Amino acid sequence: MELHLRSRGSGENGTLLFLHGFPFDGSVWDPQMAALPDGWQGLAPDLRGFGRSPLGAAELPSGRRLGAGVALADEAVLTMDALADDAAQLLEDHAAGPAVVCGLSMGGYVAFALRRRRPALVRGLILMDTQPGPDGDEARENRRRTAASARESGPAPVAMAMLPSLLSRGTRERSPEVAETVRRMMEATAPRTLIAALAGMAARADSTGDLPAIDVPTLIIVGAHDTITPPDQARAMADGIPGARLEVVADAAHLPGLEAPAVVNGLIADFLATL
Repeated sequence: MELHLRSRGSGENGTLLFLHGFPFDGSVWDPQMAALPDGWQGLAPDLRGFGRSPLGAAELPSGRRLGAGVALADEAVLTMDALADDAAQLLEDHAAGPAVVCGLSMGGYVAFALRRRRPALVRGLILMDTQPGPDGDEARENRRRTAASARESGPAPVAMAMLPSLLSRGTRERSPEVAETVRRMMEATAPRTLIAALAGMAARADSTGDLPAIDVPTLIIVGAHDTITPPDQARAMADGIPGARLEVVADAAHLPGLEAPAVVNGLIADFLATL
């Protein structure tokens, strides 16, 4: 799968792979790509089906066979394993060695899958506003309703419903341009991709049992006002990963990289300097 890729930096010190969340694209990492520490290569792909990357649905399993309960039998399911395999291929093609993998929300699910499937490619982890556990019944039902909305009315109602929980009140009031950027990204995502990714997230593996075996340096970042993956979940995840460092970003919700870019860029730079 040929992904649309943003690449920056030389890579003498290593590669930082940025994996975006749902339903965004690689441009969500623009503030971090613009502030890469010297000597680091940044790779920010549009994941399969998002942004300018094709979905390539022909090889993806149907929702009925996967049992996701979100996609219909004739709709593709975009699994976290498929996205992890795409990321592995990208690293093999564009990185000189194992990478620090930074995953936001759904990108965190992909990062867990990548480390499980191809651990030799992962030098370190930055897990941002994500969680290791699977969906519960309520979360799966919410994904089913969101998929139905996308199927019937397209991406605009999905964006409208999600936006208030993605950004803190302070961000929405001080920086309306950030909210507009996020809205445009979400509304540009094809309904087919929304449905496929919702099904894949609903059916993702439970990574909680993997946490004690994570033996690479790990930084966990979470917005103080994140209600989707709250700070308490981030603390539990940090407690489960040996030596993990937790940072809570004030006045940010689910997208601290856009809401408080200077803070997040500093945290990433400090973490990379320890490797």
